Amino acid sequence: GENLTVSIILYPNFLTAAQNFQLNKAFSLGVRDFVESVLPSSRIFVKWPNDIYVNDRKICGIIIQNAKQGSRIQSSVLGIGLNVNQSQFAWAPNATSLFLESGRTFSLDQTLPDVFFFLEKRYRQLSSDIRTLNEDYLSALYRIHQETEFQQPDGQRFKGTITGVGPAGHLLILCGHQVRSYDLKEIQMIL
Repeated sequence: GENLTVSIILYPNFLTAAQNFQLNKAFSLGVRDFVESVLPSSRIFVKWPNDIYVNDRKICGIIIQNAKQGSRIQSSVLGIGLNVNQSQFAWAPNATSLFLESGRTFSLDQTLPDVFFFLEKRYRQLSSDIRTLNEDYLSALYRIHQETEFQQPDGQRFKGTITGVGPAGHLLILCGHQVRSYDLKEIQMIL
């Protein structure tokens, strides 16, 4: 009862299946915009692909599942887990909440419509201004242009610099003089 967990179904049939990562951008930026409205003096980031961080601590996780019909996205289920009033996280050492960051408690009944407001604004941007959406996502991307340590599924670690995100949502990392592209589950950021 301290946090906000919600699933939302949308029907973005105006997007092609190849554009599915645009949904990640819109939804993560919508939640980020909400958190920034509540914590205006904090640095709020999107950790690829769609977790929300306050400074170096996770405040929200997002899961998106798309159903396709032909070459279009038929429906999209967005799952959000936003840490609102929780003060202790024994299971997640780098977690934070709106309460921990602001020192005040929040009404979940009021928080939900506020989150919806920002999500709807970014969702509408998908059909009107994808260019700005892409620019905003890159400017909010956690650790972009900073050397970071990563781990591959086989346990091998390496250092590289995030340079951006490809059209299909692959994380682009500069390793030495070569930019490599990584899909979900092919890489993990070591914090």
